[in-house]
Amino acid sequence: MSTRLKSRAGFTLVEVMVAVSIISIAFLAAVSTFNTITNAIQSTKNRTLATNLAQEKIQILRQISYNRLMVTPSPSYRTDLSTTVAYDTAYYPPEAILEGGVMYERLTYVQMAAEVGNVLKYFGSTPDTGMKAVTVSVVWTQRNEKKLLQIKSVIANPDTIKLSAGVAGTVKKYSSAQPIEGANIFIAENIAWRSASASDGSYLIKCFDGTHTLYAEARGYFPQSRKITLGENEIAEENFALVAMASGTARGYAWLNNGPVISQVVGSTLNASTVFDQEYVELFNPTTSAWVMATGANSGVFGLKYKSTGDDDSDPPTTINLDYVTLAIPPQSYYLAANTTTIIIGGIARNADAVWNTATDDYPNVIKCKEDSGPTYAGGGVGIYRISDGEWIDRAGWNRGVDAGGNKVAPIREGNGIPQPSLGLERGEQFVRKTSTGGIVGTFARCYDSHNNSDDFIGYKPLSYPPKNSSDSATVVAGKPAIGAAVSANDGLSYSVTASQTGSPPAAEFTLTSVATGQHIILITSGTLSCSLSSVTITSDGQVVNVPSADTVPSWPSADFHSAFINQELLAGYVSGKVTNALNAPISAPSPIKIRIGSTEVTANPTTGRYIAAVTPETYTVEANPNMDNSYYVSQTRDNVAVTLGAVTSGVDFVLSQGGSVDGWITRDGINPLPGISVTAANESGAVLGVGMSAQNGRFSILNISTGTRTIKPELDAKETSDPDEITANISLGESLFVGTFTVTDAFGRIAGNVRSDGHPISTGVMIFASTSSISASAPPVIVPNMPQIYYMTNSYENGTYALEVRGGSTLYNMAAFYPTVSGLTVFVSTRTASNIAVTPGVTLSDVNFDW
Repeated sequence: MSTRLKSRAGFTLVEVMVAVSIISIAFLAAVSTFNTITNAIQSTKNRTLATNLAQEKIQILRQISYNRLMVTPSPSYRTDLSTTVAYDTAYYPPEAILEGGVMYERLTYVQMAAEVGNVLKYFGSTPDTGMKAVTVSVVWTQRNEKKLLQIKSVIANPDTIKLSAGVAGTVKKYSSAQPIEGANIFIAENIAWRSASASDGSYLIKCFDGTHTLYAEARGYFPQSRKITLGENEIAEENFALVAMASGTARGYAWLNNGPVISQVVGSTLNASTVFDQEYVELFNPTTSAWVMATGANSGVFGLKYKSTGDDDSDPPTTINLDYVTLAIPPQSYYLAANTTTIIIGGIARNADAVWNTATDDYPNVIKCKEDSGPTYAGGGVGIYRISDGEWIDRAGWNRGVDAGGNKVAPIREGNGIPQPSLGLERGEQFVRKTSTGGIVGTFARCYDSHNNSDDFIGYKPLSYPPKNSSDSATVVAGKPAIGAAVSANDGLSYSVTASQTGSPPAAEFTLTSVATGQHIILITSGTLSCSLSSVTITSDGQVVNVPSADTVPSWPSADFHSAFINQELLAGYVSGKVTNALNAPISAPSPIKIRIGSTEVTANPTTGRYIAAVTPETYTVEANPNMDNSYYVSQTRDNVAVTLGAVTSGVDFVLSQGGSVDGWITRDGINPLPGISVTAANESGAVLGVGMSAQNGRFSILNISTGTRTIKPELDAKETSDPDEITANISLGESLFVGTFTVTDAFGRIAGNVRSDGHPISTGVMIFASTSSISASAPPVIVPNMPQIYYMTNSYENGTYALEVRGGSTLYNMAAFYPTVSGLTVFVSTRTASNIAVTPGVTLSDVNFDW
């Protein structure tokens, strides 16, 4: 009987594993794709909401009358975003808005703008130009990354008075009558009235008729100004011939000294009295601070290592264990490390500051010379290192010569080793570091360091320079060439340069050209260190001065050594410029002009008008004459002045016209103050020269008003009235004039509160109405044109709060809140009401809440 096995269909284990792998890969791909799609959808949603928030703010501001739209007086800056963002903290402070589960921050910035040469230019908070630029920035965080969206808009004054006059002409060189392109020409009383000269030197400025100060300036030329009087529809011709500024050149050398260097090495010299082979390493500290070598006799911070050409290439350097006698190297002083407590050479004795510990390999003969272990050991090198991490501070190495077992480079060195054509280090020989590129001068510090031992050291046999220890100091005239250091001046004419390599051995030389005549400050920076040279004086055109000199601060280290040492820790950047009046004269009476940059305040030189200020690197608003501290002149600002570490932001100049200020009081009833009302000061032509806003106490101030007859007027809503409507005031030089009281009736107030369901904020939105008439609770009012009732309406925010602006007064308001909810396909609207709501003008009535 035969037996046949039945075949059964199925999968092998390998097939199952392959199938599972394919399914897993497909699943992971699907999950990854889903995540990508989800992130893309969320990103698009976030940006859409941000766009809506920005557009909403633009629309809100557009609904404000032009004169009540306040210009940002002194913007703050966000520098942690993809671009620097200026924003208002006074009139339109930052808003935190929760939308779609994402927290947004909305920032607003309003500044004056004008079209100059078909280009829209921005002028911060200068006198009114008839055009205000609004920038709304929305910031949010998405996957731990800050996002930014900005929308910009321009709001024009519908009642802007047509510029009825103008001035035109050319700007040319005085010496050759050649045109000057790019010169700035402006009206000092309103710097938004300005133009830039074309390639043929021509310019045109449109302005109001009247008397103005016309100002022309160009880089490298002395500015000019003149008084002009323009009649209505008159275009006057005013030509300028600018005189080139006299300038000279400042030259010098930049050096870095940021740590000790090896200044001398001796491998063997016999002490005549004890016939003992002395060896030592001499260090020098070129810095202006003590350099801590150890915290205790056997607790080193910095140490020494040595290696010979006779050692195997793979062998690590020998650590020279030290017993520290002197724990720190004094500033600009030497330090002696030796194999004995006292070194005696040529009858001169010096006590060692650190001594080889007896546990050091090959003690006391650690540093080998030809006579010690044979010619193969005649090359070598030593180095200072930080014990905690082994980092080299400085190294000095000498090569082995052809007659000492064959040429071999120093195993420890900087650049090329000290050349030894025939042998190497011998008994009675020393390697001494140069004091400068010119060689060695005994009275100067041995600290020239080009990071190339072959250029930095000179060998002597017999010994020519005895060792020095911590009791010996020396004058530093050189150091490490600061090649690439940035060099700039605050003269406002020259451009910054970098120190470049020159000569052999190399130095870092700088040549700063086109430095204006006068007395200036030169700043030299490298990395996080700086050097400031003041009292650098150019007295005549074409003069070349070498700095530092006997007359600069600091002065030269020694006569005819024009060495600038970059040794001050750099924590700041610099802003510099000039402040003059409309006649290009520095201002001294009744007091010099102060310059405020953030929290830093400096005073412009009353003789030259120049200033320089050191500030933390960021973006600033620079203000001249803040709060009209000098009451004879107006205040002026420059926005978005970027300051970088170690650099001079120059040319931040101001031309201040003379002026005064006015004060007044706004009340709703003759007794109680009315805050939040904007007030303008206009000239005879109706041009707005200044704007103020009443504070909580009702007081307002308008600064920066040029002298003359001015009209002071509150800017009101169509249904608001003022008694009186306006006040005429004659502004005198330096005067702060109280013009009187405005009583404003029917001004706005605010109702604010929360909307909640079961005690939780309603995030989906509630529609809220207020009216002096009754409001039906069954459904929201239908708004149609020409309806007799007046309704005020708003929607609650996602965080469950609301604010509604209504006209204040004695009339009481009724309110209704409509809350829509959805159940299936049906929408239900429930209502809550409130009545007898009294609103005081200029005041926010809080805690008018609606609960479900």
